[in-house]
Amino acid sequence: MRPNTGSILFDIADLAKATDGFADRNLVGRGGFGAVYRGVLADGSVVAVKKMLDPDVEGGDEEFTNEVEIISHLRHRNLVPLRGCCIADDDVEEGKQRFLVYDFMPNGALEDFIFRDREAAAKRPPLTWAQRRSIIMDVARGLEYLHYGVKPAIYHRDIKATNILLDGEMRARVADFGLARRSREGQSHLTTRVAGTHGYLAPEYALYGQLTEKSDVYSFGVLLLEIMSARRVLDMTAPAGPVLITDWAWTLVKAGQAREVLDEALSTAESPRGGVMERFVLVGILCAHVMVALRPTIGEAVRMLEGDMDVPELPDRPLPYGHSVMFSEAGSNFSASPAFSGPLAPFMDNGDMLR
Repeated sequence: MRPNTGSILFDIADLAKATDGFADRNLVGRGGFGAVYRGVLADGSVVAVKKMLDPDVEGGDEEFTNEVEIISHLRHRNLVPLRGCCIADDDVEEGKQRFLVYDFMPNGALEDFIFRDREAAAKRPPLTWAQRRSIIMDVARGLEYLHYGVKPAIYHRDIKATNILLDGEMRARVADFGLARRSREGQSHLTTRVAGTHGYLAPEYALYGQLTEKSDVYSFGVLLLEIMSARRVLDMTAPAGPVLITDWAWTLVKAGQAREVLDEALSTAESPRGGVMERFVLVGILCAHVMVALRPTIGEAVRMLEGDMDVPELPDRPLPYGHSVMFSEAGSNFSASPAFSGPLAPFMDNGDMLR
């Protein structure tokens, strides 16, 4: 299956040479769709070579083709640029193989900077407020481009810390478009097979397969809260059982303790004027609201984060995302009253709410 794209087609021999035969010492990570190797091409440029999982596995070729055809036409400062791909069907030992070649991001995945184990903590200091702000805005602008800068709009479907890569200047780039889908003109949402990572999935998508631009907004809100708190999406150590970051942050903010959401490394830093860090927390919670219609668009979120648009008072949550009803038969009848008004009116998309 050859992608319908003008991207560069690499020869497998050149990729093998660039990665020293895909040597373990050049392995920089593994993901749901394959392994990634650092490589140096003949012209001296450093690349990341993504060796896809067996294309004969269900969905393997589809994900490869999807990623190439979508990202090869995208050009934005906050997306990882695709150099090209490699299709090898006749290798005697390996059989069918698929590779994607990207610019190499020397600082790796955002996850390694947020959730630092003791070894990592000894090697590098925690992210500063300036770095966190820059990363959050970079991701938001990358999503804004996907939703509004191209037609048809593109829904990423898998925004999370492992899919945000950092370049040599610690600027964030959105990566991994294997699950991305194009929108359809005239349709408010797509109904599709649910895919992604638990905890980052918007309820309407996780439950009913209804995918919209605000499904990405939900994931972005979760990621924003992770960046600000250095806390994982699901806390398995809580005495009362697993707690989602959205429920935890919501409880603190509603109790007037928004600063308690912040990572300790930020709480000791000089706070910007006007409660800027707290505003970022509020935007994260709003983006990750259970109700579709009460989430901002990513464009509105950008303006709130920049201080160009007021953050509305947080609306009530009918149920926490982790509530058992959300994962039971009873949840199939969950709906919301359209009787919202006041500062939330800009987020009421013609009654398009979780149904």
